[in-house]
Amino acid sequence: MRNIPWIIVSLLALLFCERSMASSTIRVHSVEDCWSFELDGYPDLLPLITFVLDGECYSTQTGQVEQGKVIVNNMIEIEFIPSVSSQALFEGDVVLKNISDKEVIIENVVPFGESGDHVYITGLGKHGLSRTHLFRPGYAPVNVIVPDNAWELGYASVGDREGGYAALVRRREVQNGRAYCFETMLQKNGSVRYHLWAEPFQGSWQEGLRTIFQQHYLFDIEDG
Repeated sequence: MRNIPWIIVSLLALLFCERSMASSTIRVHSVEDCWSFELDGYPDLLPLITFVLDGECYSTQTGQVEQGKVIVNNMIEIEFIPSVSSQALFEGDVVLKNISDKEVIIENVVPFGESGDHVYITGLGKHGLSRTHLFRPGYAPVNVIVPDNAWELGYASVGDREGGYAALVRRREVQNGRAYCFETMLQKNGSVRYHLWAEPFQGSWQEGLRTIFQQHYLFDIEDG
């Protein structure tokens, strides 16, 4: 595999959450009945995640906050559970639960959300073995290779030539459903848990990828 790193970030919490390192601060909180991701030095509020539900893309910024959770399209309930570790500046679990009466398919979970304004990695098309693509503003998507145990990952980075933030999400557990390479099927009351990590980086967007893929090995290995 070529020396190409990747990153993903997705964040969620009704109660305000914050961690700081040097001049970098990451916050997740509820603003105007939706979940937003606030990054120190970055002017725009970003969605905790976007995801594709039965072929349609949704954002936590278009949901409604109810009892500490976000309800999207009256079908998916999203909960963020922050955690503390030495691996990343900010991390936690994002749990998506099917609250509808039908079976659903969830795919393409992306921290910071899919956007033509920043770099992100997610699936494209329906190829059985090769969907993962790198999206960059102003360029056509590029098919990329990721480890066999991480086909469902989502990554995004925001910033400028001086630096920014990178985030990664990876699927960790499925209950009352089935995990496929790029998709998750959930039956009624089924849920899927993703873990997310977010880190600041210095330099161009490629350094964000390098931080997540080379320095942290997609968080498959404990630091130290």
